[in-house]
Amino acid sequence: MRKTVTAMMVAAVAVTGAAASADAANKKQKVDPEEAIKYRQHVMTAVGGHTKAVAQIVKGKVPVPHHLGGHAKALVDMSRTTLELFPKGTGPDAGDTKAKAEIWEDWKDFRKKAEAFNKAAVNLVKAARSNNPKTVKKATKKLGDSCENCHDDYKKEDD
Repeated sequence: MRKTVTAMMVAAVAVTGAAASADAANKKQKVDPEEAIKYRQHVMTAVGGHTKAVAQIVKGKVPVPHHLGGHAKALVDMSRTTLELFPKGTGPDAGDTKAKAEIWEDWKDFRKKAEAFNKAAVNLVKAARSNNPKTVKKATKKLGDSCENCHDDYKKEDD
């Protein structure tokens, strides 16, 4: 129990630190908008790949449950960078992106959703360690829900 509480506190501090760092970067950073958009798209593609791999494992489509923890850890690492992937000036007016302008218009809500993604990824790591299929399925659903909740508000639909 003590390890779990400590791990949760470390994760919370990491997310808060990353969020503060992203907020500071958003105010100071000079970026090439097109390069920042491409980078964001590459990272989000990787997030999608890890998420789809997790789904295949959880559904029993591939016999590699021992890979689950690695994918979950990668999602935690990527979730910590979410806010930094969206510096000001990289919205729809800056290039070919599915990111909606509402991200920067309601940064506080976007930040909250990014933090929910991180929390869900951290919980997936814990679930993977439990080796309990019900716990893993529940954590996987929460991860998917966190992605969907953000995409519903802040990602343009595919044409």
